[in-house]
Amino acid sequence: MPSVLHESLRAVCALGVFTALCGLAYPALVTAVAQVALPDQANGSLLHRDGTPIAS
Repeated sequence: MPSVLHESLRAVCALGVFTALCGLAYPALVTAVAQVALPDQANGSLLHRDGTPIAS
């Protein structure tokens, strides 16, 4: 029985690691690279009406 518990704990830990990598680290890295390499395109563009930004 400890074997099943041990494997379940390892699976939950792996889930946490891959969630952090794929859900947090990778998007943050891509955003940072985009901000450095292409700051104008990465920030999008604002739509203006009469000099006031109304949407992006």
